[in-house]
Amino acid sequence: MIDQADTQTVDLFAPQKRGRGRPSTGKALTPAEKQKAYRERLKSRNFTENKNGNVTDKEINDHAEKGALMARCRLLEAECAKLQALATDWRDKYYQRDIDYNRDLEAVIKQKNQAVAAQKGLVTKYRNERDAALNRVESLERQLASATKGNLLR
Repeated sequence: MIDQADTQTVDLFAPQKRGRGRPSTGKALTPAEKQKAYRERLKSRNFTENKNGNVTDKEINDHAEKGALMARCRLLEAECAKLQALATDWRDKYYQRDIDYNRDLEAVIKQKNQAVAAQKGLVTKYRNERDAALNRVESLERQLASATKGNLLR
């Protein structure tokens, strides 16, 4: 049992309260480790100061490496220019082929439209002939009906 009046004794099984602020990761560096890392970064920058004006082997190697990298860069730029020219050529060929295809397609469509127009003309002609024939038949039927009516009346 817990005495309500006892505020000094801490419950051993109670969960610990989390502190305020950002929780630690456990990977924090000590100031000495930070300083050591800083010095290593400075060393890795390859600073070489020659107070007496002598050129070191490292500077000579750096200069040769820079020249090799510049030559490689020029080669890559030339290759890039060739590839761009090739891409432009392919694009132009594609567009020209597309233009030719569209021109051929337009010619075929025009030809088909002319054929359709000719067929429409024939349809109109035959429809008019049919209507004229039907009118003639109706006229003849009326004449026949009137003629037979006249015969029946006699």
